[in-house]
Amino acid sequence: MEDQIIDDSSFGTGLNDQMRSYLQETAKWTYFLSILGFIFLGLMVLGSLVVGMMFGSMTRELGYGISGGLITLLYLGGALLYFFPVLYLFKFSTKAQTALRSGNEGELTDAFQNLKSHYKFVGILTIVLLGFYLLFFLFGGLGALMMG
Repeated sequence: MEDQIIDDSSFGTGLNDQMRSYLQETAKWTYFLSILGFIFLGLMVLGSLVVGMMFGSMTRELGYGISGGLITLLYLGGALLYFFPVLYLFKFSTKAQTALRSGNEGELTDAFQNLKSHYKFVGILTIVLLGFYLLFFLFGGLGALMMG
């Protein structure tokens, strides 16, 4: 399906040809990446069940270990965290493509709102993860000092 880009006069913002071309190419790539993200999410959910069953059977056989239910919940929690940025990316791509076809400035605004939400979520998640890494290194260093 070949998307047709509308002319500049439809947008009050005055997107020029080069801007529309970049936006259309970006929307196509973000659509591709979001579809891959949804596929990966499905694999994460499936993997959570498989790994949970494996750990559950190991716990039963050995009498100790990490609960299979806990592993499943951790994987599902990771999948839930990954779901939102993928959804925002998907919404950006579909709304941007719709806006380029129809010239609807409201759709374009919604597209960029979803792109902002995507990067905001990823940024906050990155800060949180860096904080956890810092804590792990600090506690690891303290533990090493106390042992040595």
